[in-house]
Amino acid sequence: MNIVIAGINSKYVHSLLSPWCLKAGVESFCELKHNITIIETTINSSITEFSDEISKLSPDILAIPCYIWNINFVIELSELIKKRIVTKIVLGGPEVAYRSESVLKDYSCIDFVLSGEGEWTFSSLIDVLSLSRSPSEAEGLTYRYNEIIIKTSVKIHKDTPPSPYCEKYFNSLNNRIAYIESSRGCPYKCSYCLSGRLEKMRCFDAESVCENIIKLSNSGAVTIKFIDRTFNANEDHCYSILDFILSEIGSRIPENICFHFEISADILTNKIIELFQKFPKGSCQLEIGIQSYNTDTLNAINRHCNFEKLESNIAQLTENGNIHIHTDLIAGLPYETLESFISSFNRAFRLKTHMLQIGFLKLLSGAAINENINEFTYTFNDTPPYEIVSNKFLSNDELKIIRHCEKSLDKLYNSGRFMLTIDFLLKNTAFSPFELFRFFSDNFETDMISLKELTQNLYICFSPFCNAERLREVILCDLASIDANITIPEILKTYDKEYKRINKFYTEKYQTNVKTVICRTINKVYVVNCDSQKDLRKRKQGKYFDL
Repeated sequence: MNIVIAGINSKYVHSLLSPWCLKAGVESFCELKHNITIIETTINSSITEFSDEISKLSPDILAIPCYIWNINFVIELSELIKKRIVTKIVLGGPEVAYRSESVLKDYSCIDFVLSGEGEWTFSSLIDVLSLSRSPSEAEGLTYRYNEIIIKTSVKIHKDTPPSPYCEKYFNSLNNRIAYIESSRGCPYKCSYCLSGRLEKMRCFDAESVCENIIKLSNSGAVTIKFIDRTFNANEDHCYSILDFILSEIGSRIPENICFHFEISADILTNKIIELFQKFPKGSCQLEIGIQSYNTDTLNAINRHCNFEKLESNIAQLTENGNIHIHTDLIAGLPYETLESFISSFNRAFRLKTHMLQIGFLKLLSGAAINENINEFTYTFNDTPPYEIVSNKFLSNDELKIIRHCEKSLDKLYNSGRFMLTIDFLLKNTAFSPFELFRFFSDNFETDMISLKELTQNLYICFSPFCNAERLREVILCDLASIDANITIPEILKTYDKEYKRINKFYTEKYQTNVKTVICRTINKVYVVNCDSQKDLRKRKQGKYFDL
């Protein structure tokens, strides 16, 4: 059979692994050999042009992995394909697996929906179709028979799936993010998540994982992201992989590769922390889900956390400054009021990780929290990504407050541009972290503005609440750390008695008409911007030094 698998990414830099997993499953498990083509695009590309590309391949089967961020593209594409060519369209993935019957009911263009692990379910379907067997023999399949929708059972697999990696995949990774899976499933059962819904966590052979790490590291990828839901859930497995990576960095693993892991911080052991502390700066990113500090909330979503251990471990991870760390909170969880969310935010912010990300609860098909919709009076958007509108604990207006705070948080803190300024304001004003970002969003627009305008607004917003001159100096320090040639807002410029003397010095030294010389004071350091980069000098204590 002629099979086309379409990978529809959110951005070009991402490279879905799932199409290659399906291909590996067919090649490993099917009784017959088949011609398999993988084509990729992004959700921002032309659906018409992508459908043209697919149509030219004349597939017998078109398979598309589905997620909340590409499902609209998938449905529109499927409808267009059905009008152009005769083919069977198969959908799978978390966005359709748990609502397979409604997908077939709502969209006549879809022929089959798969649930379960794709390597096995897709190959099972291909065997059924290529050998003219009954669809009832396929596993994890939802299909139509005489206008009746039928669903077969999903099997739980304990084996390691076949490797998705091949030469074509490696060749597609130049300057993109590569994905790798060292375990599947999750030991936890958080009610808003799908990862621990059915399957128990199982770890793949560490030696095989390490071999794939070497291949990915030399494929042209810039980041290798582990998609394990909790990478450190199995300590021995985690240790063996981290230890291997550390032993190979600078040897078989290029030094410019960055590894990304999602971990649970409160279960970290000292020996795992010590390994993370050994990573060269820039080679490791950690994503740590806190979600909430409200114990009632955590109990309601079947999640547990030792906060003291979490904070102690994060402090150890940040002390060396070698690891880039993101922490996450979720707004809209049960029993999380605006007041308790603000408390969680302030406590999480004071951990001083590189980024604090606010997510908004999404109603994922198949997630256990669906069972609590009526109990907690949840309303969600009907379209992807199905974000919360309100519940009995948070009104829509209160969620808007959190969203406004998030915008300022991203612009001022998560961007990394104003770290010194934010730290200064929290130490020298009465604002709590949440109040600080909320106050800025309440008074100034954060969307679609230049860095110059953002900087000016930051000074105008907070100068009445602290020593304005010190605030100016700190903002300028942040700006200088971004780009020495950045355009300074007029409100932050000062001209002092040193100006004329420095201007005269440069004019005489370089025998040029210096049109623009701006002297600004930053902690008794004079930074001079001249017409050319080579003329930039730093003056301190009466001496000039090349920067």
